[in-house]
Amino acid sequence: MEQRGYFIFGDALACTAAGAAAGWLSWLAVPAGGTGPLWVTIGFILGMALGMVAGLIFGILFMPFFGAMEIVVPTMLSGLLAGMAAGMLQPMTRIGAAEALSGGAVIGLACLAYTYALQARIAGDAR
Repeated sequence: MEQRGYFIFGDALACTAAGAAAGWLSWLAVPAGGTGPLWVTIGFILGMALGMVAGLIFGILFMPFFGAMEIVVPTMLSGLLAGMAAGMLQPMTRIGAAEALSGGAVIGLACLAYTYALQARIAGDAR
């Protein structure tokens, strides 16, 4: 696990961007007028697909600078979870673009923290 500032900043930037993009794309794609469990399920599936695409795109963009495994796993997880969250919230609460972007960014940082903690536990470097 890289602990130099350059890589930590790059990981945080990539995950934040992937989460924000996934949240925004899901906000755009899922209609706000639908209510009920059907629209939440549609938002979940559509947000998951769009989030995976956003995570993959940002993973590929940041990969040459920060390494493949260091970036792709957290960005894919960030995009996936942020897209699903925004996709499910859009039919229920009608979130705005700012909430979708900021919520996705926060989810991206949370996913980065989770992957760092999991890596430290697996490698035995947890302090």
